This record gives sequence, C-alpha cells and structure tokens, in this order.
Amino acid sequence: MDIRQMLANMALEVETLRSPPEVVDRIAHYARLAIDSDDSGILLVKARGEVETPAATSDRIVKAHALQGELGEGPCIDAVRDGTSTYVTSDASTDPRWPTWGPRVAALGYHSVVSVRLETRGRRYGSLNSYSNAPDAFTADDVEVMEFLAAPRRSPSPPPRRSTTCRRLWRPAPRSVTPRAS
Repeated sequence: MDIRQMLANMALEVETLRSPPEVVDRIAHYARLAIDSDDSGILLVKARGEVETPAATSDRIVKAHALQGELGEGPCIDAVRDGTSTYVTSDASTDPRWPTWGPRVAALGYHSVVSVRLETRGRRYGSLNSYSNAPDAFTADDVEVMEFLAAPRRSPSPPPRRSTTCRRLWRPAPRSVTPRAS
C-alpha cells in the first residue's frame, strides 16, 4: 500500500472513532506503519513538566519517554520545549545533544528517532515520536510524513469531557456554509 492510500485510510478510520484514547492510539500506530519504524508513540508534557505516554506501540516507548522525563533531556521533550519543532537523530547512542539519554535509550535497542511537536495555536503540549532499532533509519520523506501526522487534527465532534489527557489532541472542525446554487 502506498503512503497516500495509507493516510487516506487513517483519515477515514480516525474520523469514525469517538474515544480520544483510540484516536491517539491509531495515530501512533499509523506513524509506525507510515515510515516503517520499529515503534511509535505520543509523549505529553503536563503542567509541572511530568511526561505521560497516552499512546505507544510497545512498552519500550513508555520506557524511552519516561527516561526523558527523568533525565530532562531527549528529542521528544526538546520538540516540545525548544524553538525547533522537529528533531531527528541517526544514532542516539552518540548524539551529543542528549549525552545521558542517548546511551540509555540505545540500551533499550533504539538508535534512530524522529520527534515532531504536537501543538495548538497557543500551546505546545507533546510530541509524536518514531523509533528505529537501526542507525540512520529515517529519511527526509519520513520526517515530512511525521510532520503531516503531527499537524493539528480536526474532528466533527468534541471528545468526552472526562478525557483530559487526549482532549488536547482533538479540535472541533469549523463549520462551513456552502451557498446553494440558484
């Protein structure tokens, strides 16, 4: 299946989901498939700087994100808090930007990482992240696909009020009025 068809299928599937946790889970799943990574996940940064992983394709993602929260460094957190919205590392174990996190995430088996900021107009709140076990795994096209997937989403209906974690990932679509032909 080509990438356009995959993204079209994702849009159709996500549109039918009513649960925000299901939506973010599917976005993480499609990110993994779209760029052929080993794992993908979504990291959210809470008000006090704590990290949360509401969607992950494996337990290793949860561990990789938790390490970033614990150490205060890593591409997923940097995508949220720094001026750069996208970070790519071809080998985390030797990347000087994250001297503590890099070797520790490599010990989990990850080497390449793409992290793209998730944000609304007024707030940065998380990142969509894909990980590969191989060094130099991601191309410029992969980064472009990740940036597309991380773009603000619109939905025809709001998420349930009880879900605060994923509510930020869901924005209602603006109403449009199309004039009828006379």
